[in-house]
Amino acid sequence: PIRRQGRGSRGPAAAAGAPAGRRYVARRVLASDVQVIEALRALSAAYAAGVDRRDASLVRSCFAPDAHLVVRGRDGARPLPERRRTGRDEIGGIATSIARYRRTFHLVGQSRYVLEVDAGRATGEVYCEAHHHAVDDEGIVVDRVLYIRYQDTYARADDWLITERIVAVDWAVDVPLGPLGDDPAPA
Repeated sequence: PIRRQGRGSRGPAAAAGAPAGRRYVARRVLASDVQVIEALRALSAAYAAGVDRRDASLVRSCFAPDAHLVVRGRDGARPLPERRRTGRDEIGGIATSIARYRRTFHLVGQSRYVLEVDAGRATGEVYCEAHHHAVDDEGIVVDRVLYIRYQDTYARADDWLITERIVAVDWAVDVPLGPLGDDPAPA
């Protein structure tokens, strides 16, 4: 669902779980919104590919120079420690820090946006299922699956960029995959 700020909508129901102060309203997508929506979705796809390929320059290209990224959430009943990165270069370092996993796979899912195209701003929520393969102390490959919502703020200068990303981890699960010998080396 998309909502354009400052215009009427066809459906008043706010989506459950919308970030504080944001209201997502289902309505017909305007043809003029499609390019913006695709540009915003492409940022999340590029970020996921950059992380999975350990490509710091691709990760950095998704963010404004002074952007902020905050990771917060829960691991079962236990809150995760909040982690912050500020600036495009520090955020690009995610590609290096994620290398402690044998492989990762970020599957970007549904998304919804509030567009303020004339003002060059937008907000969005993008769902992601993130797999992280590691080897435990007993030599078993474990898939650490994180169920994430990226709560993003965007700005447009020449192109759309992420100015703030909150990585909201809703929950995580560890799935044993088998002995290390059964897991082929990352491609």
